[in-house]
Amino acid sequence: MKIRATVNTIRDLAVNYNRLGSTFYQDQDAKQLIISSLEKIHSGGYQEGGKEYGNWWNWEIGIPKSLNEVLILMGDEVPDDLKQKLIRATAYFQPDPMYSGVSEGAKYSTSKNVRVSTGGNRTDTSTVSLGRGLLTRDEGEVKRAIEAIYDVGELQNGIRDTNDATLNDGFYHDGSFIQHSSVAYSGTYASVLIEGLGLFAYMLKDSPSFQFSDPKIDNIYESILNGYKWLLVNGGMNDSVNGRAITRAKSSDVTRAQSFINSISLFMDGAPEKYKSDLQGLIKRTLLEQNYELKDAPNDTVRNILRNILEDDNIKPMQTVGVKRFPFMDRVVQKSDKGTVVIAMHSNRTAAYESMNGENLQGWYTGDGMTYVYDNQSTDSYTNYWHNVDPYMIPGTTESRDARKNSSGQRRYLKDRSSKTFVGGVDNGIKIDGSQGNADKAIIAMDFTSYNDKTTAKKSWVMLGDMVLALGSNITSEDQEEVITTIDNRVLNGQQTLTQSGDTVYFTDPATLQTISYKVLDNAEIKTLIEKGQDNSTEFAKIWVNHGKKPKDASYAYLIMPGYTADEVNRFDKATIQILKQNAQQDAVKVGNSLFVNFFEAGEVGNLSVDKPLSVIKIEENGRLDIYAADPTLLIEDEINLSVLGKYLLKEGNNVTSIILDDKTKFTFKLDDHQKYFSAVEESQETSEITQETINSNNTDDSPGNSTASTSQENSEDSSTVATNNIVDTNVETSENVVEDTSNNNEVAVEGVQESDSEEEQLIDQTSSEQIAFSQMYLDKYAKMLKNMTDVDISIIDNFNYDHYFTATLSESNKHGLGGRFQTGFNQSLNNHTKIGAFAEYRYNDINQLGLGANARWYDFSSFIRYRHVFDRSAHADYLDLYLGYDKTFTFNQLSIQPRVGVLGSYLLDNKLPDNGKLDNHFAVQTQLSSKFNYHIGGVALYVEPTWKVNLDDSYHLKLNGKEYELNRSRQEWIGKIGVTKNIGNYTFDFSVQTNNHQERKMIATFNYQF
Repeated sequence: MKIRATVNTIRDLAVNYNRLGSTFYQDQDAKQLIISSLEKIHSGGYQEGGKEYGNWWNWEIGIPKSLNEVLILMGDEVPDDLKQKLIRATAYFQPDPMYSGVSEGAKYSTSKNVRVSTGGNRTDTSTVSLGRGLLTRDEGEVKRAIEAIYDVGELQNGIRDTNDATLNDGFYHDGSFIQHSSVAYSGTYASVLIEGLGLFAYMLKDSPSFQFSDPKIDNIYESILNGYKWLLVNGGMNDSVNGRAITRAKSSDVTRAQSFINSISLFMDGAPEKYKSDLQGLIKRTLLEQNYELKDAPNDTVRNILRNILEDDNIKPMQTVGVKRFPFMDRVVQKSDKGTVVIAMHSNRTAAYESMNGENLQGWYTGDGMTYVYDNQSTDSYTNYWHNVDPYMIPGTTESRDARKNSSGQRRYLKDRSSKTFVGGVDNGIKIDGSQGNADKAIIAMDFTSYNDKTTAKKSWVMLGDMVLALGSNITSEDQEEVITTIDNRVLNGQQTLTQSGDTVYFTDPATLQTISYKVLDNAEIKTLIEKGQDNSTEFAKIWVNHGKKPKDASYAYLIMPGYTADEVNRFDKATIQILKQNAQQDAVKVGNSLFVNFFEAGEVGNLSVDKPLSVIKIEENGRLDIYAADPTLLIEDEINLSVLGKYLLKEGNNVTSIILDDKTKFTFKLDDHQKYFSAVEESQETSEITQETINSNNTDDSPGNSTASTSQENSEDSSTVATNNIVDTNVETSENVVEDTSNNNEVAVEGVQESDSEEEQLIDQTSSEQIAFSQMYLDKYAKMLKNMTDVDISIIDNFNYDHYFTATLSESNKHGLGGRFQTGFNQSLNNHTKIGAFAEYRYNDINQLGLGANARWYDFSSFIRYRHVFDRSAHADYLDLYLGYDKTFTFNQLSIQPRVGVLGSYLLDNKLPDNGKLDNHFAVQTQLSSKFNYHIGGVALYVEPTWKVNLDDSYHLKLNGKEYELNRSRQEWIGKIGVTKNIGNYTFDFSVQTNNHQERKMIATFNYQF
C-alpha cells in the first residue's frame, strides 16, 4: 500500500533527522520534506471519515504506529494543526485498543466487522493508543492502552471449535502461540506481541504516573522460556512457527530470530530477576550461534542491552537438550548435543499452512509432517530455501505428485480443517500430577489425510534423544500421480557432499566430519537426486521413497541421525530397534527396555493393551514399570483401562487404580491435562520388601488368588480409604483393631488402621493375616458406590405443600462434576391439617437413581415411603426408603427460621455389583438436623442453612471373589449452604453454594414450577 510505504519512509527519514552523525541530522530540507509528505498523506485519504481500501491492517495498525513515531520524533517541528489532524485520523481509524474494525471506513476493507483484537494485533492496537495518549498527554488513553495490553498475557487453555478468528489466538500453557485461530505463529506474530510489550515496559519503567506491572505479564516470560529455547535453532527461528512469513523477500529463519531478539531485549530488560538470567542466557546462545553483529541492532538502546549480555562472562549461553511437545500447535522438537529435529503437523485443531497477501503461495505441505533436520554447526540450512525448494517434495511428508493450485488446501478455517484428531504424542517427562517436566524420549503420531482426502497415512516418529525413527504405515491413495515420501530436500552449501551407501545416505561436512544421515530400516529403495532450485543456482539434494501410483497399505521406516559421523552411522546396529507393529491400528517400536506405541485404535501390542486411542511409552527395568500415556486428540475425558502382562502393584500415581487378573494387571485412570504418568513394581519384588515391623506407606502388599487390586495414595479426597495392615499414614494416629476372619473363624490383629480425617467410607478386609488382600481399587470402587447409593436425597419433602409441582436442579461439584435432579408429583388435601400425595424423581450424580413414592403431611410432620432403583452400566441396587420428620417455620418481620429434624431408614432389597460383588441385605439409619434462616428483602430471600447428618447403622458386608469385607460409612457429615431464592408467580428460582467437612464444594441451581 502506497500510503503505508510513504509513512515508513518518512519515519526512517525522521529517525535520521534526529540521529547525531547522520547525513540528514537537523537538515532543514529533510524537515520540510517530512512535513510536506505528512500533508500529502492526510489529503490523500488518511483523515477522519476516510475509507479503508484493501488490507485493514495498514489503516488501523501499520500507518498509525508509524505516524505516532514520526510525530514523537519530530515533536514541535511539525505544525500543530497538522499534528492534530493526523492524531484525529489515527483515532478515527483505530479508536479503541480492545477492538479492530470499529471505524466507519472499515466496511470497505478486507475485514469489515468489529472484532476483539488479539495476540500480536492487540499489542499493536495498544501501542497505537499508547503513542497517541503520550502525544496528547491523555492519561486516560494511556491507562486504557496499558490495561488492554495486559490481556495478551492471559494463557489459553485449549483450542476451541469456532469460526471466530480470534478466540484461539495467544500463548498457551505448553508454550504454543496461535494467531488467526489455527496457525502456529511463535516466530512472527508472537514476536510482534513481545516487541509491543517491550516498548511498553521500556517507555513506562521510570514513569511516576503509570505502572506496567500485572501477574499476566509473568505468563509471557514463562511462555518465552517454555517455548523459544526449543524453537530457536542454530541462531534461527525455526520456520515451522513463522507462518506465511517464510517466503518474504530478504528474510530467513536467521533474520526472523534477529527480529525476535531485538523484540525480547527491551522486554527482558524489565523482567523479574527469577526470569532475567534465563532470558539473558537464551539471548546469548542465539547471538553466538548466528554470529550476531551489534551494528545490526535497530537502535542504541537495544545495542547496549545486547552488548552487555555478550560481554558479561557471568551470563552463560543456555543449553537445551531433550524433547518438547507443543500439543496446541502440533509441533515437536528434539534437541541434543548432536543436532535438532523439528516436526510440523496439522489436525482438526490447526491449519496445514497459511497463505495470504501473496505470501507462501505454495506452502502446501509444510504442515503435513515436515521434518526440519539440523546439525549443530550450520546456520544457513534455510537461508535460501523457500523461494527455491521443490514445493512438492517437503522433507518428512508423504504426498502425491498431483498438481496443486496456489494457496489451495490451507485448512485454516473450521469448516475446512482436517477431520483427523489423532495428532500429537507422549514423552517420558510427564510428572505424577500430570504436569510436564524434562523429557528425552517420545513417540509422536499424525493420522494424516491430504488436502483433498485422497491420500492417507499413519505417520509416527519415535524420538530417542539424539536420533529419530520415522515410520509410515497404511499409506493409501486415490490420486492419479505417484505417491512419494520425501526423506530430505536439502540445500547444499557448496561444501557438503551427498553419499549413498546401501541403506544409508549421508550429507557430510568435510570441515567437521559431521553428517546428517538417514538409515533405512525396511527394504524400501532410496532414490537421490541433486538439482538446481527455482533460481537455477541454489543446489538441492533430494532423498525419497517412491510408493508408486495408487498405493494401498504401503509403508516406510528410516532413522534420522543428525550430527553423527559417518563412522558412527556405519557402526550403528539396526537390530537395537525392533519394529513390532506398523499398520493402520498401531505403530509399535521396542528399543532396549522401552516400548513406544501409537494406538490409533484401541487394541493390544505384545503385552500392552488399551481400550482407548492413546500414545504410550512403557518402560520396564529391574521389576519396575513406568507408564507414560497421553491423548493426541485432546478429547478423551472417560476412564482409560490399560493392561500389561505380569502381576504389578501400584507404586505411585494420581487417581490410578490397579487390579491383578490372572497373569495380567489392569490399571484404570483418567488423564490429567490430557496425559498421565504412574509407576508400579512386580508383586514378587514388593512382597520381598515387606516385613512385619516396617511397611512403606507408598507400597501395597501381595495377595493370593486370581484378583488383587491397589490404588495410589495420591487419590482425590472423595476416594475411600482402606483399613489394612499394609498402609501406614504417618500424618494420622493409628490404632490396633481386631476383626473376625469369616473364612477360618480365627481372630487376627490388623495393625495400622488409618483413622480417616474426613470420615469417608472405609473397607476392612476380613481374611486371615496370611490372606490380606491389597484390593484398594475395589475398596475405592465399592466404598464410593456405597456413598452414592446411601447418601439419600430427601429434598422431595420441600414440595409437599404444593398441589402439583415440577422441580429441576443442576449442580456442579469439585468432586463429582455435573449432577442433576428432576422431581414431579401432586398432593391432595384431606382436611385443613392433612395432605397425601405421590411423586416420581430421577437423580444423577456419578450414579443414576430412579424413585417412586407416596407421601403424607399432618400438621408439621412429614413422611414418605419410596422405592429407589440405583444403577449404572455395571451395577444396580434396589432400596426401600422410609422417612419421618418434623419442620416448622417461625417468622419475625423480614426474618424466617425453619428448623427441621428427621430420621431416614433405607433397606437394601437386592443388588448386583461389578466383578460378582454382592452386598448383604442391610438396614441403614440416618438422622438429619438442619435449620434454614431466611431474610426477605425486595421480593428476594437470602438464606443460610447448616445441616448435620449422622449415620447410626452398622457396617455393610461385601462378598467379593470368595472373601468378605466390611464397608464402613462415614459417621457424620456437616454441610453449610448459602443461597438466594426468588418467587415469580408460580415459579421459584434458587441458586446456592454449599460445602461440607469432606472438602466437597458444590454450586446448585433449582427451578420449581407449582401448578
